Formats: sequence, structure tokens, C-alpha cells
Amino acid sequence: MPPPWWDARPVDSVPISLESSQGVKLGTPPIHGLRALGMTAMAILATQGFQLLVAGSFLLVRRTDLAEAVARVSVHPLSLGVAQLLGFGAVLRLSEKAASRRGLRPGVVFGFDEPPSMGVLGLCLVAGLALQLPLAEIGNAVQEVAPLTMETELRRQLLMEPKGFIAAFVAFFAFVVIAPVTEEMLFRGVLLPGLVVRHGRLTGLVLSALLFGAIHFDWPGFVSASVAGLVLGAVRLRTGSTWPCVVLHAAVNAVPLLVPRSAWRIGGFNVPSENVGHVPPALLFGSLGVAVLALVLLERRTAE
Repeated sequence: MPPPWWDARPVDSVPISLESSQGVKLGTPPIHGLRALGMTAMAILATQGFQLLVAGSFLLVRRTDLAEAVARVSVHPLSLGVAQLLGFGAVLRLSEKAASRRGLRPGVVFGFDEPPSMGVLGLCLVAGLALQLPLAEIGNAVQEVAPLTMETELRRQLLMEPKGFIAAFVAFFAFVVIAPVTEEMLFRGVLLPGLVVRHGRLTGLVLSALLFGAIHFDWPGFVSASVAGLVLGAVRLRTGSTWPCVVLHAAVNAVPLLVPRSAWRIGGFNVPSENVGHVPPALLFGSLGVAVLALVLLERRTAE
């Protein structure tokens, strides 16, 4: 019987054959925590660099000042999505080339070689949709200690309220396709298995979750994204595939677009306020219950 995902021993010391149910393939190259940190920093810097290039292009075309150009780019889903695609894509390409020298195919490198069943993907979809409000409330709790500025909250809300069909499509593509795919390919496809081989399952899971949280910059985003990273990492190790993580992540990101303030005002979720808001308890615990149920069913389904 394979060891559980929380087994802290490095994979090399586990006296069993490695199977996809453990989430780590034979031949997976080990990744040290410091190297994983460097790869994460490289993805962040590359993404920011491409954002500056877009801002520079905007500055030349509109003949405005740099501060305004950067501000415009930071609230435009298309520029954010393209910058992330190029920035993360560069790091993923380097990872693919390094792994190919070890004889690993791209599908194996990124965890896309064994598509799971539709039932597994469906449970991840439900879990992701239900997890958005609990994760938002974790961010609200952190804001009690480290609050965001009203300007930051309004800017984020503006990103989630596109005007018109084309703007909505662009926002959906940036936040529900590009962001989940690129982030899951890096953090759960490349880094998590390598960290598990080098440091063991529990340490690898925690490190990958913290690095995932670090790309969200502010404290509320860091903490809530780190919690999400733990869930996503556990799903990756349980299913042996990155596909369920992409679906779960995309579902979480889709909720703010699917439930705009104009359709349903939810305190602590889509209603910016000078004071820290909180998700209504009934809604919070109801969605948390659905998420836990979906994850428990996922655990049982993958145990078969």
C-alpha cells in the first residue's frame, strides 16, 4: 500500500515502487527548496518585466507618463494575461528543456500525461467553485491585521467587473485559463514533484504552497493562496495528475466573474469597503461544507 501524501520521508527512502497514485513519477528530478525559490522569483520577475514592456508600449502610443501607463496595464486583464503567459512560459520552457535532457516527455514533466476520469474533474470543479468564499474569508481574517488599501480593493474589483462581452471574454481567458494553466504547470507540475523527491511529501507540499502564495504579493493574498496551494498540492499527489489542479484552480478564479456585484452583493467577497467585510456565516459554512464533501468524495474515488 503506498504511503499517504503527508509521509515526510523523501521518496528515495520509501521502500515501494512509485506509482501515479502517489503523484510522483519514476525519474522525476529532485528540486532543492532554494532552486524552487529561484524559479518562482524568475517567473515573477519575467512577468513583471513583460508588464513593463506593455506599459512602455502604452506610454509611446498614448504619450502619457509612466505612472499612468503602469496603472492602466495593472487593471487590464489582457495585458496581465499576456505578461503571465510569456513570463511563466519562459520558466516552463527552461524546465522542459532541462527535463528533456533526462529523457522525460513534456507530458510527464508537467503532469499532463495521464488525464483523470470525468468524475474526478467534476468533483474538482465543484470543490473549486465552493472554495472561493472560504478562501476569501481567510483573506478577510488576515486583513483584520494587515488591511489592504481601498484603492487596491477597488482596482481588484474593477478587474472582476468587465464591461461588455469582449471584455468579459478577455477577463475569463486571462484569469480562468492562462493563470490556472501556467501556475499549475509550474507549482504542481514541476516544483511539487521535484520538491517531494528532494525533501519528502509533507515538506515538499508545504514549500510548494508557500511559493505559490508568494506570487500573490500582499499578506491576505499570500495566506489565502498558500492555503489553496495546500489543497491543490494534496489533489496533485492524490490523483497523480495536474489536470484536476487546473480545473479546481480555474473554478476558484471563475467565481468572481460568475457572481458579479451587480447580480449578487456578498459582503466580504465582492463589495469593497473601508472596513473589513466578512462573508455571511450561512453562506461561508455552506460553501465550505460543499467543498469538504467534494474533496472527501475525490479522496474516496481515487482510492479505488
